[in-house]
Amino acid sequence: MHAQPSPFSVCIPSGGTGTRVGAGIPKQYLPLGGKPVLVRTVDVFVGMEECLDIVIAADDVERCNDVMRQYGFGDRVRVVAGGERRQDSVSRAVETLGESDGIVLIHDAARPLITSGQIRAVVAAITQYGAALLALPARDTIKYVEQLGGAITRTLDRKSIWLAQTPQGTRINVMRRALDAALKEAYSGTDDAELLERLGLSVYPVEGSTRNIKLTTAGDFEIAAALLAISGINE
Repeated sequence: MHAQPSPFSVCIPSGGTGTRVGAGIPKQYLPLGGKPVLVRTVDVFVGMEECLDIVIAADDVERCNDVMRQYGFGDRVRVVAGGERRQDSVSRAVETLGESDGIVLIHDAARPLITSGQIRAVVAAITQYGAALLALPARDTIKYVEQLGGAITRTLDRKSIWLAQTPQGTRINVMRRALDAALKEAYSGTDDAELLERLGLSVYPVEGSTRNIKLTTAGDFEIAAALLAISGINE
């Protein structure tokens, strides 16, 4: 018999502007295969019975709520006002989950090609180790440059390099501690795992996929659309 998947909650910071895509609207509302990017992202979590709570931190709460209702997610999703930084948005979303030792994942709104299998793998790793993230082992040779425009200083051992993706997660009360500590110290992390690392916690990588692309540029949208077409998903 297979073990039942562990329950979890997910917080989705959704504050992209679409500037680098060259669009006039935030990238999370741009269409991808016939649906807004954010809808595709949320749809994966809505389809998982073990996902207990979905909280989106949005710049425009009314607009986000309208989109969620349009696609029938109104009763499964809560939308809160995002903050100035991504980190602030995550904090506001996590705050709504209260004090709990349940599992919380943080996932980028702009990674709509995440799969339920990848999500469950991260949740399983959190259950085993306490904190985990989806990541890719580096395949290319890694060069270190001290400053932009400068020469290469050295070559790093790529066997030690992992490229972070999302979801990333831990226990709700641990994530709250990490976010509170960063706020008190006026520290801005590059991702959620970094804030956990600053608490002295070990965060374990779960190997992800190159398909779990983060949509940042127009070229990323072209790649994602092609991946959807290959998968036969266009609605």
